[in-house]
Amino acid sequence: MLGLTHGLIGNNFSMADTKLAERLAELLNMLHGGYHLNSSELSAYFNVSTRTLRRDVFERLSFLDIHTAPSGDWFLNKAKPNKLNHSILNLFAEKSGVRDLFPYFTLELLSTLFDKTNASPYLIKSYEYESHSLTPNKKKFIDLETAIKKSNTVYFSYGEKTYDKVHAYKLVNFEGYWYFAGIHNNKLKSFHISLMKNVWVHSDEFIKDVEIEKEIIEAETVWFGSDEFKVTLKISSSIAHFFIRKKFFPKQTIESKTVHDELIVSTFVVNQQQLFPLVLRWIPHINIIDPPKLRVQFHNQLLNYMDNQKDIYGY
Repeated sequence: MLGLTHGLIGNNFSMADTKLAERLAELLNMLHGGYHLNSSELSAYFNVSTRTLRRDVFERLSFLDIHTAPSGDWFLNKAKPNKLNHSILNLFAEKSGVRDLFPYFTLELLSTLFDKTNASPYLIKSYEYESHSLTPNKKKFIDLETAIKKSNTVYFSYGEKTYDKVHAYKLVNFEGYWYFAGIHNNKLKSFHISLMKNVWVHSDEFIKDVEIEKEIIEAETVWFGSDEFKVTLKISSSIAHFFIRKKFFPKQTIESKTVHDELIVSTFVVNQQQLFPLVLRWIPHINIIDPPKLRVQFHNQLLNYMDNQKDIYGY
């Protein structure tokens, strides 16, 4: 048996900072190199939990024919060919949400990412996602996946409510969290999968509406079906370059630039709960201009927070 201890870990380089994309690339390289992967050794090697590694191997790399040896090690079944080519990896990267991390995605880039040494110019330091244990969440995901593929209805409890005859449409990952999108009482809704309990797939079938699927795919928020309203923000010149390079708000549009190089930015949200956490991230370099009512609500929320801090800490 080829072990990681003598084959890889002894190469005197640390993977402590390696995040999702590089970790998956390294795992692919190990598997195709014929190594048997030991979860405990991998945990120390990548500085992640064994639970995260199981998710990597059996969910993110599920397109490979990976087997478990009697010892518990994971290995790639070489008897069944795996066409690990650029198109497959490109599709995998796109579906897993890491494709847009890179400015280009060619065979040359993949070769660079697969480099076993520290020579790779790429180091990905931040990729946040929700952690799921395989039990019972694995069964929950598989049940929902089955319902979506077969156009079945599902039953489940959520909070203090019970939902029945929900038309299963999509499993959506939004900002690192998984949601289930379905139609309940003729209305498109989203449910945080971790909070769903007693999921049961019924044999009843329904006909999927292509317009609803399109709405889910094009949505920039998990508040499906809610009415949006426009919000106008002023961004200070000191952080303006961030908003020029990346959209931090739903449907963000740069409306204009002031003489002081401030940006006037518009966005569309469904409620203050969606907006305020985003604004708080950029305080004190951002201000709500319109609507005035929302600006007052945000201001009052900040004052209440400061008053609570005074009560707790006395200053």
